Amino acid sequence: PDDSKKALRISSQRVDLASLGPLYDVFAPGFNDLGITGQCAPDISVAWTPQGAYRANGTVGLSNAAWTVADIPLRDIAGTLDLDATNERIKVATSDTKGMLRDAPFTMQLQSGLKDMNAGLETMTVGIFDGTGTLKTEAKVEGEMPFTTDVKLNGMKVEQIIPALLPDTPSNITGTVTELGANVSGTLNENLMPSIAGKANMHLSDGLIKDVNIGKEVLGKVNEIPFVSGALLSVVPESMIAFVEKKHTVLESVTGTFDVAQETLTTEDLKIESDFFRLEGKGTIGFDTDLDLDAVIYFAKNVSDG
Repeated sequence: PDDSKKALRISSQRVDLASLGPLYDVFAPGFNDLGITGQCAPDISVAWTPQGAYRANGTVGLSNAAWTVADIPLRDIAGTLDLDATNERIKVATSDTKGMLRDAPFTMQLQSGLKDMNAGLETMTVGIFDGTGTLKTEAKVEGEMPFTTDVKLNGMKVEQIIPALLPDTPSNITGTVTELGANVSGTLNENLMPSIAGKANMHLSDGLIKDVNIGKEVLGKVNEIPFVSGALLSVVPESMIAFVEKKHTVLESVTGTFDVAQETLTTEDLKIESDFFRLEGKGTIGFDTDLDLDAVIYFAKNVSDG
């Protein structure tokens, strides 16, 4: 390093990522907990200044890479990383990465960096679940790996998201995430899901709750109304019968803002627009889709007229 003309080139067609544990210990100890496998093909040049500082740049090709975060497996990851590093920081960028999140294919572009054990995703754009997501994150790559993140999702399909992220959770909800934004923090370890806390907002459209007709269930439970024999369901006018005979609940639009903590969303302004009622609610929605809501349901005018 005291020779200003000294330089080093690191080049290989194949390096086993699982063998790099000693490097992770030095540069990113938390990576050893991810179970990283696969191969990389580095082509990196390193030069030193007379003062002993270094500058490294080049590319690292990834193939068959895989790791797991909070029981969510990422696999078949391939692409080329552009690397620029000094004694003080490491910068990584990629524009052609692709892989699988469980069984869901994705593409990714990112700009990221690591400095003083603080990792940052300056920008990351992911194409997955038939939509796109943008992510900005700062994380500590040691200990419990605490992180904060801003995320925005557009166009993703709920029926693809839940099986990929929560495979053991049955879900009967479909629809398109027209917009979802969140500012949350947590830890990138086995406690990822319970650790997530922050704020979120959502707009879901063109959806269904399968195998239950909420409007019909409500009308069938409301009885003891003066001048009405039986439940309100019995006096639904003929023009609206088709709506109560549906097997599913239509979700034309679902909106709300949420506080996120302990795998639960808490809301004061949930609104569901269906094809013959509007629901306004407050309460909790679990990550496992369990609901505990106080709600007011406004039925279409023709139902009230009947």
